[in-house]
Amino acid sequence: MNLNLIFVGRLKGKTTVDDLRLHFGQFGEFHFINIKIDIVTGRSRGFAFIEFKTMEGRNNALACTNHVILNRKVDVKKYIPRQIKLFVGALSPDLTDGDIKDDFKHYAPLEAFEMPYDKVKNKRRDFCFITFGFDSNLAVNEILKSPRHVIKGKKVIN
Repeated sequence: MNLNLIFVGRLKGKTTVDDLRLHFGQFGEFHFINIKIDIVTGRSRGFAFIEFKTMEGRNNALACTNHVILNRKVDVKKYIPRQIKLFVGALSPDLTDGDIKDDFKHYAPLEAFEMPYDKVKNKRRDFCFITFGFDSNLAVNEILKSPRHVIKGKKVIN
């Protein structure tokens, strides 16, 4: 379980990783900064996760009560571990459930796998949800480093 992670909310849509690096760099070094992006619009969802290299860096950031980025006061909270659910889209019809599960379980054990089915069209939908345990942060971050993922030569969206 990662204890050096914080949640940063109320970010302006134009906030960049460099903006966060500049502000939070005063508290300690990072493993990563991940601004969450809407896959449909490509715009920021207004929040990010930051993993500090040390507990001290995380605690320094949490001790500060006035975080202002791009002239907006942002919310900074301790990250509370929970299951991590990933959306995987643009699935090719020739990829089986097994292909998808086998690919993602290389990163970490899967807690759940949901493949929606369209009863009207009588076929599998072109997306799924994969759930990892709360202790799989590093594996999920590895997956999320790229918005595209390749399974058996087919590009999917994560």
